[in-house]
Amino acid sequence: MDLDALTNAKRGWTTLEHNGPMFPPLYEPHGVQMRYNGQPVALSPASEEVATFFAGVLDAEQGSNPVFCKNFFTDFLAVIRANDPPSCPIRSFELCDFRPIRNHLDRLQEQKKAATPEEKLAKKAERAALVEKYGYAVWDGRREKLGAFMIEPPGLFRGRGQHPRTGTLKRRIQPEDVTINIGPTAAVPEPPPGHRWGQIVHDPSTSWIATWRNPITGTPKYVYPGAASAMKASSDMMKFEKARQLHQYIDQIRKGYLADLTSSETLKVQRAIALYFIDRLSIRAGNEKGDDQADTVGCCSLRREHVQLEAPATIHFDFLGKDSIRYVNSIEVTRPVFSALTKLLKKKKPGDMIFDSLSTTRLNNHLSALMPGLTAKVFRTYNASTTFQSELEKTPVNGSDPEKMLAYNRANRHVAILCNHQRAVSKNHGQSMAAARDKVQLMKYTRYHMRKALPTAALASVAQHVPDIREPETDMDADERQRCMQLMIEQHMKKCVDKHRRQTERAKQKGETPPPPLDQAEIEREVAQLAASPVSTMDPSKLEVALMKLSQKISAAQAALVDRDEGKEVSLTTSKLNYIDPRISVAWCKAHTIPIAKVFNAQLTTKFDWAMSVDDDWRF
Repeated sequence: MDLDALTNAKRGWTTLEHNGPMFPPLYEPHGVQMRYNGQPVALSPASEEVATFFAGVLDAEQGSNPVFCKNFFTDFLAVIRANDPPSCPIRSFELCDFRPIRNHLDRLQEQKKAATPEEKLAKKAERAALVEKYGYAVWDGRREKLGAFMIEPPGLFRGRGQHPRTGTLKRRIQPEDVTINIGPTAAVPEPPPGHRWGQIVHDPSTSWIATWRNPITGTPKYVYPGAASAMKASSDMMKFEKARQLHQYIDQIRKGYLADLTSSETLKVQRAIALYFIDRLSIRAGNEKGDDQADTVGCCSLRREHVQLEAPATIHFDFLGKDSIRYVNSIEVTRPVFSALTKLLKKKKPGDMIFDSLSTTRLNNHLSALMPGLTAKVFRTYNASTTFQSELEKTPVNGSDPEKMLAYNRANRHVAILCNHQRAVSKNHGQSMAAARDKVQLMKYTRYHMRKALPTAALASVAQHVPDIREPETDMDADERQRCMQLMIEQHMKKCVDKHRRQTERAKQKGETPPPPLDQAEIEREVAQLAASPVSTMDPSKLEVALMKLSQKISAAQAALVDRDEGKEVSLTTSKLNYIDPRISVAWCKAHTIPIAKVFNAQLTTKFDWAMSVDDDWRF
């Protein structure tokens, strides 16, 4: 798609047809009773559904989160009072036992895993039929796929970060909550039986087909065209083009707000400091919200307690940003900025707004006067893309593909940190890192034996391609070799047992004769062979090539290990999906002969199809 075609798609539609959003299935009671004070309790279907929501997270971190549990139980009691007789004994969360329902859910999961191929195919066909009905819309005669087209099912609100309403019951969305956007001459889709749509509109200036409000936060939710649609591609490209346009204005804008730091007008000083933070730190501008929402703030809504000063010129930030993600940062600023902020904070006390004369609307109105269409949000896209491009210049030109990918992910991480795209460290991170290190050590153990088995001349030949092949394995002493040998034996035995189990299960499903029991003697012979040397069964003539390939594999695994550990607290997806111009990645891949599939999954490749035609020297 070229820029002209995408610009035309942006102008809206003339005709629009669709079948409306898809609603989640109604709840079907299972009849499994939870226990209260050791006794089974019969619940109404409505209360049983809510109890089942909690049983679903019983073994997850939410199940032990005090705020989550408190909010859940408050809403659970409200549902019980509305739907169950007064004799229902449930009063205290501590006396509740949801384990029977959790066990029921686990059994259902096992049944799902054990489904026959025919049953799985039937389910797949059922899903495909629903996608065919609800997953597409027709704009101006052009049939295009929708994004997430199903109304969110009821459940317990998770939230992100330290959201105060985590665990709150998210009620079922009804058709009466939904506004449908459709062409004036198109047939309006039928709502589920017994219901009607909340509102029907014909708005060609917008691309969504349905909207409703999140029952917890009150924020609007939409069904939009899918990532590969012309409308979505147009929106993405125009967003990045707007950020690129900022190149022409950024020097003048910076010069202007730095001059305003010494203004006698309070509004100009506040605006100058806010713009400095938004420009240099990529802090979101922030929007006003209701009292019942999380105490999250952006630049314009910062309060005195969120900022601390340290002479001569350091500012410490600590506040909850979007999605209740904590923003903690300390930066050294220019003396004029520090001086202006010091004066501004002199009369401020905890609870006071720092920029009380400024709002997001006023700030954006000022920015749009400096550059057509400029808003505070454009700075995040601009800074993310320019930072990413700058960091990619550190890519080693003659490095291996894994080394280049490590440089790419480090650049992506740099942007994610700039934009405060955090994630909690997985509770299995340590275990998974240990397993990955063991995998590397097992490869190095095999390489150790390969080098021993190779003649000196052959080893010299390999050294021409892998210069460090002669270097000793410094972390492969006698104790480590013994540990690796034992680990290799255990993995081999497990592999044999797992393979036999799968063969037995497959034969049972097909009604065939199961395989004979495992030949323990054969396994013991294989283990003895492994203990002697993991390369004893290899063809000596192929050992040289195998050693080169294994060394490359080790280098790749070590780079991946570093990459995984460095990224354990950072989410790379959000910045790549929303803030970094995809053309930078495409040009980088072409310049370094890296397959695009290494940096974009299939979904992103489809979403950014419009970016794929740029040359290797394209610059943001």
